[in-house]
Amino acid sequence: MMSGFVQNGHFNEAIELLRQMEAAGLKPDAVILSSHVDAYSNLGVLLWGKVIHGYLIPKHLYKDDNMLLKASILNMYIRCGNISFARECFNRMLVRDIVTWTSMIGLCDPWTWL
Repeated sequence: MMSGFVQNGHFNEAIELLRQMEAAGLKPDAVILSSHVDAYSNLGVLLWGKVIHGYLIPKHLYKDDNMLLKASILNMYIRCGNISFARECFNRMLVRDIVTWTSMIGLCDPWTWL
């Protein structure tokens, strides 16, 4: 449901749904958090995207095998204009797939890599 809200542009509804889940005592998984990061990136709310990123690391949800979540975090930093954080996330990835490479190549100014 969270993904459906985000895909259809209902970002605030997706954020509210996560709040309701947490209030009910449910723990979001990496897929739900990925949708949540997408909602924040579409709204341009970098601070809350960083909060989610910080939440993921100690919870061990930000693993190398979870490329969907890593790509969401990467795209969030790019869309919010924080290229240095995006590059740092990209550089720390042990595994880079076509989505992460495309994100860095397509959305970044190539001159920032120098």
